[in-house]
Amino acid sequence: MTTDEKQHVADLAKRHVAPRNILLSLQDKFPENVTRITQVYKHKSVIEKEIRGPRSEIQHLFKLIEDAGYVYWSRKQDDSEVVREIFWAHPDSPPEKWMSLPDMGYLIANRYNVVLVCLGNPCITFFPMTSSHSPNVSICCIGFVNQNHWVQVNMKEGFPLPPVTLDWNKFRSHIATTWMLGFAGRMQH
Repeated sequence: MTTDEKQHVADLAKRHVAPRNILLSLQDKFPENVTRITQVYKHKSVIEKEIRGPRSEIQHLFKLIEDAGYVYWSRKQDDSEVVREIFWAHPDSPPEKWMSLPDMGYLIANRYNVVLVCLGNPCITFFPMTSSHSPNVSICCIGFVNQNHWVQVNMKEGFPLPPVTLDWNKFRSHIATTWMLGFAGRMQH
């Protein structure tokens, strides 16, 4: 790639343009260009490494979070430097937006393939929307406390489940129906 072509790739990469679109743009702007997609990926990687410097990707993420003034918290795996969880929020974001339901309920149930039971107003159950019922599934219960935060709630085995969200019935995949069948005897109506 010529210097002008490399600069064009750098400009588009900084704007988070996908490599395939960078290649198309190169071919439009420089008709005689013969760059291959692998060259775009390699140059984009060089640019990212220059920006990151000697830091690992996770160290760079922490630097960006700190530089932007975000409030953050992280947890590492036991006896190691491996980061397990990171939470961050903009300091001006209102606490009631840090975890809002039902939006986050769907994300939690689907990402971790768990049944999420939320005890608050209203009490609702979130099943995963794209997987089938598993007999060894974890049930995670959280309760909304003092109108400002969520806590984990330990329930007795076999406790009744609050109604499932209406959107789950509307948008679930066909295979996800097995969740309702697996918990039919415990569902409250």
